[in-house]
Amino acid sequence: MRTFYNIPSHWIWTQHENISKINPKNDISNLNSSDKVSFLPMALVEEETGKYSLEEARELQQVKKGYTAFSNGDILFAKITPTMENGKVAIMKNLVNCIGYGSTEFHVSRLHETIEKMYIFYYFVQPFFRQTAKKFMTGSAGQLRVPTDYFKNVEIPLPPLLEQKAIVAKIEQLFSELDNGVANLKTAKAKLKIYRQAVLKKAFEERSFKYIRIGDVAKIISGEAFKKSEYSTKGVRLFQIANVSFNKILWGKVAYLPEKYLLNSKYKKLILEENDLVMALNRPMLNNQLKIGILRKKDTPSILYQRVGKFVTSNYINKKYLLYYLQSPDFTKWLSDELQGVNIPFINQSKLLAYDKFPNINIEEQNQIVQEIESRLSVCDKIEETIETSLVKSEALRQSILKKAFEGKLLSEQELENIKNHPEYENAEALLKRIKNERDK
Repeated sequence: MRTFYNIPSHWIWTQHENISKINPKNDISNLNSSDKVSFLPMALVEEETGKYSLEEARELQQVKKGYTAFSNGDILFAKITPTMENGKVAIMKNLVNCIGYGSTEFHVSRLHETIEKMYIFYYFVQPFFRQTAKKFMTGSAGQLRVPTDYFKNVEIPLPPLLEQKAIVAKIEQLFSELDNGVANLKTAKAKLKIYRQAVLKKAFEERSFKYIRIGDVAKIISGEAFKKSEYSTKGVRLFQIANVSFNKILWGKVAYLPEKYLLNSKYKKLILEENDLVMALNRPMLNNQLKIGILRKKDTPSILYQRVGKFVTSNYINKKYLLYYLQSPDFTKWLSDELQGVNIPFINQSKLLAYDKFPNINIEEQNQIVQEIESRLSVCDKIEETIETSLVKSEALRQSILKKAFEGKLLSEQELENIKNHPEYENAEALLKRIKNERDK
């Protein structure tokens, strides 16, 4: 950690256990076995925000053995993968009878009363701290944990107490401003989604349409379930359900089959080409949006995998016209009502092809509607791209604020001067010495 942070000369590095009791026991001498105490599972702690939900209280006798003990003011730090990497850190407040118990996958830090708890919270929750802790995890795959010794001995940059408090106040001021900006960006993004739906709705209404079944102009070819033993480290990409999103093709997850599969006549109908229209058949919708997209040249060739379908259309259908119609509010509302399966909703292909409200117009009119839609949605795309860039920058700014905070660069010279001139000012060395003396008594 020292190599990452260049702290001011009036700060000191100290091991965590010098300012805190690690994984302490609860004092339950004043409680009866039947008294209620708070209970906190890992699932009820949010990632990175420090928020948690105390929904449950249990009798002391049910939890005093076999669970992690903590009290009001303690910091909980998730120690197991992936919750540690995800930033499940929280300061306990409002516990029933002032104490609680919870997941065994928490480390507990009971800081000395002269240490600002939020200062340590922000230090623990920052990505760099978690990335560093990950390097020291031990155990088997899927069960990796931050060892107690590491949590005890990890070094923390310690400023004077008054400076800790001022740093926390400045972090929260800047984060509040940043959060307001992020909220505005997300609101704008949500409005863009509403506008997109309005564009699609208007495109397919108020016209003298004749309606036909989708199956009159298209059919669906489903992918095949290839065995893992058939996979290769390179070759032709498998087009899986994870590769189709909302009007997008994504390649975050890639699997390959040998190139020879492209020459096998058995799989000819599964080979995807540029401008092919594909749709998720399992879990096809999220938030009323359909997982569907058109392949670009760079997405091909690829081979269709199970749970994804390819539309094969007649020559009288513009695939983008079909694409936009399938994303329109009227159709997605109908489809969401027709999905089958509870745990894994799926599309009944026969019902989809039998849908008889598809607007039948000539190819010239289809092209015109597509042009009208895209002229409007292209503006949305540019705005959304700007929003996404701003959101990424806001997260980078958040981490920059924390880095500056723990290098002593967040406060102005005047603010630091005011702190040093405060009558209750105590330098970091004196603070650490006082903590040691009080603990040695």
